[in-house]
Amino acid sequence: MPRGFFTTCTTVLFDTLPSLDAIEAALGDFTIRARRAADEESWFGGFDELVIDYRPAIRGFVTVERIDRTWPDTMGDPKHDEDTFGAWSMGAFGPGAFPGNLARAAQQAVSWTDDPNEAVARHRGMIRLRGSYVMGAGEDAVVLPEDADVVDELNFVARLAEKLTALPGAIAYFNPSAELLLQPEELSRRLADANEREVPPLDTFVHVRLMNVAEASGWSLMDTVGADQVFLPDHEAVLDRDQDPNEIAAFLMNLAYYLLQRGEVIEDGDTIDGPGGVWRAKLCEEPLVSPPRRTLRWSLNGVRVPDVFEV
Repeated sequence: MPRGFFTTCTTVLFDTLPSLDAIEAALGDFTIRARRAADEESWFGGFDELVIDYRPAIRGFVTVERIDRTWPDTMGDPKHDEDTFGAWSMGAFGPGAFPGNLARAAQQAVSWTDDPNEAVARHRGMIRLRGSYVMGAGEDAVVLPEDADVVDELNFVARLAEKLTALPGAIAYFNPSAELLLQPEELSRRLADANEREVPPLDTFVHVRLMNVAEASGWSLMDTVGADQVFLPDHEAVLDRDQDPNEIAAFLMNLAYYLLQRGEVIEDGDTIDGPGGVWRAKLCEEPLVSPPRRTLRWSLNGVRVPDVFEV
């Protein structure tokens, strides 16, 4: 999937969009390098914008765009919506973003306290935050410098987003690459928990989903989305009705933390102890469910799973 020139992308959805002055005031704890008025708006850019210092020594900045549009969940069409499609093909909506990501995020928003679909339908605009190391640089600029830390950048952008969710009209934090939709208070809770435990806020940029599989009665698929943002495979687990989904979710997030700390050290056929026994990994270049990405597909060692999971 396209990565483009932006290393991170997340949004805050609003039913009433705040002014650029209000956005600037909300981010007063951060260094604002530039402020730009809207000019020839398109999904490539040109909206009202602030530029925030992240790591200026290596040209690391975050753009904060005030966008008076709803999220383009179809990601456009080359014949009928060339602007949106072109922006998507250049990675303007985040690394690995894929059509239908907001709809799937709402469907899988298990922490939401009421109806996430109603909240999504209510949004009328957004603030888009994107990290980049090439703004204003020459043609030889490197999209991701050697000493860049994408995990730290995701943490930084999530904390910018947290400030913005305190503004009137804020509905949700939405990370399109993780297909993750959170209410403002849930984003704050997860960031505070990570800070207290002194670990990266993984659950603000990696999301666990559970899906029933019609072709395999009594079996389910659980997966993670978002690890591609940090150049790692996501995880899929094949489980039957006797396995506790909460235990499997914790298992997958622990695996995601493990790769975050150790790198891509799990290979095809490797095994690991987990809920109910020993699990075996299968390295897959394509997942069972959108969005497209590499995965490690896990199943209990020695257990015959339905053919639908062997794709």
